[in-house]
Amino acid sequence: MNTTCFHLAAPFFGDLSPIIEFYERLGCQMGRKNNDVIIINFFSHQLVLHRSNKIEKAKSIYPRHFGLVLPSESDWNDLVSRAKSNQMNFYRDPYHRHSGQITEHKTFFLKDPSENLLEFKWYKHRKAIFEPIESASIGED
Repeated sequence: MNTTCFHLAAPFFGDLSPIIEFYERLGCQMGRKNNDVIIINFFSHQLVLHRSNKIEKAKSIYPRHFGLVLPSESDWNDLVSRAKSNQMNFYRDPYHRHSGQITEHKTFFLKDPSENLLEFKWYKHRKAIFEPIESASIGED
């Protein structure tokens, strides 16, 4: 395998069925699973959900969330359309942030059945993703 993929582990609670349904509606494929662990192909990255006895209700998008930075605005729009057509509940509806700034981007949040928050965004300026630029526009508006 010549491709580097990101691995993330997160908790899930209760029955696996709503977890599987949520991620399949998002377009992800299921991998290996048993009663306590499921491996998900999360847009070519490995998401491993482990059973947990304790649910942590999301109070805010901070400090814990994960997701994707999509390569193009059309990819982002396509994912928004997929989530809407599959009647997925948005934790935060799609919106445009930091308009006119180097960090300008579009984003939306979903919440999976185990309270994991997922963010999907597209940056107008690719250099805002990793380059060390001075900007006060990090985090909440």
